[in-house]
Amino acid sequence: MRLLPAIVLPALGLSGCAEPDLARMFNQVELSVADDEATAAARFIETIDAAQQELHVALPAGQTVEITDAIGRAWTDRGVMVEVITDIDQEADPGIQALIAAEVPVTLADD
Repeated sequence: MRLLPAIVLPALGLSGCAEPDLARMFNQVELSVADDEATAAARFIETIDAAQQELHVALPAGQTVEITDAIGRAWTDRGVMVEVITDIDQEADPGIQALIAAEVPVTLADD
């Protein structure tokens, strides 16, 4: 079974003194196995490309280079604060290696 990434992106900053609406502060994208791979990747990349301030991404396995390229663009081109967590077994993945080479904060976790 192929695991698909989860992503959480903060939305626009708060203004005024009103109580924050937490539903509007974060965008979360979860992709399911019902999505074909191309559709899922396109939705994920579109969300990454929309990040403006922070991007927190869990990449469990089998990511496309297009997804890691989008994460790299957020970090290098737009100055988005990025945090990537992936399994230590993915360290040799070309996309993960590109993120590490670009000095994107990547945490390699072992369960």
